[in-house]
Amino acid sequence: MGDERVELMRGFQRLSLRFRIAGGVLAGLVVLFSFFGFLALRTINLITDVALEERLRLAQISADSVDELLEHTARQLERTAALVAAGAKEEEERQVARVYDLLGEFARIVRLSPEGRVLWIAPQQTGDVGWLLKDDAAVRAALGRAETSIVAPAHGILAHGLIAILITPLDRQDRSAGFLAGELRASYADVSLLSLPQGEGSIRSEIVDADGYIIVQSGEGGPARLDEHIGVLAPLIASGRPGTTIHHVENGTDHVVAYYPLRLRPGGLVVEQTVDAALVISREMQRPCSCTASRRS
Repeated sequence: MGDERVELMRGFQRLSLRFRIAGGVLAGLVVLFSFFGFLALRTINLITDVALEERLRLAQISADSVDELLEHTARQLERTAALVAAGAKEEEERQVARVYDLLGEFARIVRLSPEGRVLWIAPQQTGDVGWLLKDDAAVRAALGRAETSIVAPAHGILAHGLIAILITPLDRQDRSAGFLAGELRASYADVSLLSLPQGEGSIRSEIVDADGYIIVQSGEGGPARLDEHIGVLAPLIASGRPGTTIHHVENGTDHVVAYYPLRLRPGGLVVEQTVDAALVISREMQRPCSCTASRRS
């Protein structure tokens, strides 16, 4: 009887040892799989962050190119104003007409009186009824300044494709000399002045104004309209800070949206891409592997 009891105790001990070994192995596997799961999740997050940062960097580079164009054309208009101020009044329109093609960026150059009355436009266009943008509130406000102004006109048909209006006094010391205004549009004589990002994977970009209206967009242009991502862009535009976000579109395709503000005029540069294309690597990593099932079938 005692031997049976001893043998029974030894059996329980062996069984308990097996359970302990199995439990240890199971616990080790849980820790191991948890660790690899954490690494996989961390890798997915890093890849997602890199993809978002790349789109933001692309928006920054594009915004910088717009600001550089504005700075360059502002200096050109100032030199033209100095040329006009140094010549005879009756020759100024002819002088500007001669340098107009050399400037190469302005759609039109307008001579304004101190009060904002249009004196002449270069080049003259068939059926020209004047310069309607002279009545824009921002243009009128710029006529009271003694330095070059980069003006963002109100959105509308006249302003579509118009990056900015540059206005400079002929004489900074004498406001009565009047002003020169130059229209800077995205393209001139069918030549694009800006190269906005557009490539594989549904990347698209726009310049938007302070209200979120599209001024210029890559690819085919269209009538002025609010950016379709205005819901997520509005806080970024209002704060004047760069940022990226994912726009979850109800009954539509989600997009990665990056925004970078312009320095020299209100608004900024938007780069957008479908989530499936922008985050293709991280999305692939999150999908369960079906290769084993395919082999079995």
